[in-house]
This record gives sequence, C-alpha cells and structure tokens, in this order.
Amino acid sequence: MQRSERRMPEVIRYENPSIQIFIKSGHQFLDKVRSFLATAVRENKIQQERARDYFKEVTIFCIIVLVSVSRKEKMALHLKEKVLSKCGDGYMMDNYGNQMYAQQNPIHSDEINDDI
Repeated sequence: MQRSERRMPEVIRYENPSIQIFIKSGHQFLDKVRSFLATAVRENKIQQERARDYFKEVTIFCIIVLVSVSRKEKMALHLKEKVLSKCGDGYMMDNYGNQMYAQQNPIHSDEINDDI
C-alpha cells in the first residue's frame, strides 16, 4: 500500500459523505491519468517533461473543481439550515444523514423569501 493511499481516508474522514466520494473518485482519476502518462512516456509517445506539464494541468483542474463543489455544498447547507430554522414542526437531516427534530417556530412562507 502506498503512503498516499494510507493517508487518504484520514484526510477526508470528517468531510461530508458526498465530498468523501468526490475526493476518492478524484484520486482514482488522477491515478489513471498518471498511469496513462507514464505508459505514454515509456512508449516514447510524449516527452517526460510534457507528461509532467499535462499532469500538473490536470491536477490544477481537479483542485479547482473540488473547491467549487465544496463551496457550493457549504453554501447550500448554510441556506438549508437558515430556511429550516424558520420552519414549523418537522424533521431535518444533519451532515451525516441523521434525522434531527427541527425547532418549533411557525412562520409564514413570505418570511423565508426575505432571507433568500
């Protein structure tokens, strides 16, 4: 087992489950890209320096996508909590899919729209 494979679960253990899946699949994607580029270099289809540049570009792209997805999830979670905190009796889910009882705070739907 490689060092990065041992540490990967520790890094993402406390993240949202959908982020965990996204990170794991991104890791698999980068591993496949690395293997593909290594094979291309071995078969003299591209130069090693060019393969490094390609891998850097792909890695940067993956980081940009991950940051974008992470921000959208956090924004959506914040908005969901804000709206649900103003709702009447009901249930909501926490970050781990556990059901939590929402606070009793009856309001009208037009009050929710003011905050959105």
